[in-house]
Amino acid sequence: MSEPGLREVEHEITVEAPAPAVHQLIADVGTWPGVFPAAVHAESVPAGPGAEDIRVWAVANGQAKTWTSHRTLDAGRLRVTFAQHTPAPPAAVMRGSWTVVPLGASRCRVRLLHAYRALNDDTDALAWIGAAVDRNSRGELDAVKRAAEDGRGNTGWTFSFEDRLRVDAPAADVHGFLDGADQWPRVLPHVLSARLTEATSRLRKLTLDVRGADGSVRTVTSYRVSDPCRRITWKQTPLPALMSLHTGQWTITPAPGGGVWAAARHTVTLDPGAVAAAAGPGASPGDARRHLRTLLRTDSRATLVHARDHAEARERARRAARPPRPSPAAPPDAGAGTGAGTVAGVVRGLTKAGM
Repeated sequence: MSEPGLREVEHEITVEAPAPAVHQLIADVGTWPGVFPAAVHAESVPAGPGAEDIRVWAVANGQAKTWTSHRTLDAGRLRVTFAQHTPAPPAAVMRGSWTVVPLGASRCRVRLLHAYRALNDDTDALAWIGAAVDRNSRGELDAVKRAAEDGRGNTGWTFSFEDRLRVDAPAADVHGFLDGADQWPRVLPHVLSARLTEATSRLRKLTLDVRGADGSVRTVTSYRVSDPCRRITWKQTPLPALMSLHTGQWTITPAPGGGVWAAARHTVTLDPGAVAAAAGPGASPGDARRHLRTLLRTDSRATLVHARDHAEARERARRAARPPRPSPAAPPDAGAGTGAGTVAGVVRGLTKAGM
C-alpha cells in the first residue's frame, strides 16, 4: 500500500566495471570522499546485522551540510537501502535504494531509487525536492561510473603517502595546534594568512595563503571534520592543476612507552589531462607524483614539526610548574634512643624488664 503524498523516482546508468566492485564503492562510505565530489567525510556505526547508521559531511555549491541515515546492506543482492533520520526541510521523508544489476563479467547497471514527501505535502516544495533529487541523482550516478571505470583503467593516477613523528606530550596539545589553524601564521613561516570558519556541526572551512619554496603564493581552501584528540579529516576544494582529488588526515595515536604519534596523510588523484599541460608533453604520472609529493610533504612536515614543538613546550611548562614531590620519610626506628632497634638492644630491653 503506497504512502499518501509519497513520490518515487528512479535514475539509472550503465557502468563498464564488474558489478561487485561497483557495489563496494556504494557500500563502503569510507570511500565516498574519493567517489562523490561533494563528500568531505563519512562515518559509519554498526546498527545490527547487515545494518549501519552513517553520518555524512558534504559541501555543494559552496554550501556545507551534514545528515544521518540508516542503511541496510545486502551484498548477495548487490543492494543498499537508506533512510535519512531527519531529512532537511522542505522534505518530510527521504529514503531509497541503490541496486547494481550485473550485465556480464565487467559491465553492470546501477539503479538509484528515491522516495520522498514534502512537509505538509506542499506542492511547490515537492517540485523543489524533485528537481534537487533529479540533479543530485544524475551527479551521483556519474560519479560512481567515473570512479569505477577510472579505477580499472587509470592505475597509477591515485597515490597516497604519510609522514609521522613522535611527540612527548598529550594528544590534546597536538590536536589543539592542528585544529587551531587560524593561529598558524604566527608560527608557520610558509603560512601567510589563515581564515577558519564554522560551516556546520564539526565541519569547518579553512583558507590558507601559503608561500612556496620558489616564493610564489597560492591560496589553499579545504573543508575539515575534527574528531577531538584523534584526527582531523579534510578535503581540498577547489583543486589546483594536476589534481582531480586531494584528501587527507592529521591523526594522533598513542605511542608505546608514552607520548603520541602525529601523522599527516595525503591521498591524491592526478588529472590525466592536466599532467601534460602543466608538466609538458613528455611528462609521466611518475613525474607528476614526485612533484606533488615533494610540494605537499614539505608543508605538512613543517606543520608536524611545529605541532610537536608546541605540544612539547606546553608539556615542559606544566612539568616545571608542578610542585616538587616531597622526599619519602625515613621509617621510624623502633628502638630510637634505647638501642631496642637492634638485636642487642632488644636483649638489653628484656634484661632491664627482669625477664
